[in-house]
Amino acid sequence: MKKRLLLKQLIISLLLVCLVGHAAFAAKVNVDFIDVGQGDAILIRSSEGGAVLIDAGTDQAGRMVVAPFIKELGIDKLSMVIMTHPHADHIGGLIPILEQIPVESIYADAQVHTSQTYEQLLLLIERLQIPFYQARAGMKLHIPGIHSFTVLHPTEPLLEGLNNNSVVVLMEAEGLKFLFTGDIEKQAEQLLLNKDYCLDVDVLKVAHHGSRTSSGADFIRAVNPKTAVIMVGEGNVYDHPHLNVLLRLAAQDADIYRTDQHGTISMTIEDEKMEISTYKAQVRFEQKLNLNTVTSEELQAISGIGKILAQRIIDYREDVGFEKVDDLINVFGIGNKTLERIRDYFYVE
Repeated sequence: MKKRLLLKQLIISLLLVCLVGHAAFAAKVNVDFIDVGQGDAILIRSSEGGAVLIDAGTDQAGRMVVAPFIKELGIDKLSMVIMTHPHADHIGGLIPILEQIPVESIYADAQVHTSQTYEQLLLLIERLQIPFYQARAGMKLHIPGIHSFTVLHPTEPLLEGLNNNSVVVLMEAEGLKFLFTGDIEKQAEQLLLNKDYCLDVDVLKVAHHGSRTSSGADFIRAVNPKTAVIMVGEGNVYDHPHLNVLLRLAAQDADIYRTDQHGTISMTIEDEKMEISTYKAQVRFEQKLNLNTVTSEELQAISGIGKILAQRIIDYREDVGFEKVDDLINVFGIGNKTLERIRDYFYVE
């Protein structure tokens, strides 16, 4: 009798441990809208190991911002890359990323485009033998830790213009819905409205950097986002985002975040709740210095780095090497406060 009682108590204890463990390790999803200036780069990652990159900005942004951002998070491979369309401000940054970070699969609009950047990217994908798939409406993609990840657009026959055939994805994660729209314009928006999609979402990645050619009134009303993210370059020459787009979003009581104003916008989703944080770098990415090639003179031009500290950084580089910017903490004389003050000036390639 005592043995049976002891066994029952043991089973109950094990069940309680499992329940507590499950609660402690509840699924979590992060969505980072990375500030790459005038362009798109969105990283989606889950606590179950899924990591998806949607676009990557220009080549320069990919090298100086996106690839370092991914590596600083400790991500050693990407489950999937989505190329929304072949414009350089969306896919140029994928070249340095594919050169540095393994990718399991790529989904793309697969439109014909004759730019040198696009040609180089396709040749690189072929050389690396990365599985390459044509994204089309109705496809359901599997991402560990993501409830659903569904392609809504494009569909055959394709519309006119590269923007209008951007890959559009609806993601459901931890009870919240996200709509990633690439650079679709009003013709593609109308096509989506004509289908039976439930477009009402919690977070909208506003199409085409807030251009007047996108975000029509009917589309914004149907999507009815609680939060809208506009990925746009500071002081861009296109007058993005357009005032009418901002007014339409405001009319839906959407909270508006902009990379030109807020920098990188990070969302953490857990238990049907979302927390948003932002980080605006003090240095524009075009001004960043590669820690593995920076000279002593360039280092000394940064406030707080004198001749001695500059030499210590170079000595560390020659003796050990930098894999990420945060390795600066290992340099004698650089503490947490100093690192926080100078880290934005650097990237590692």
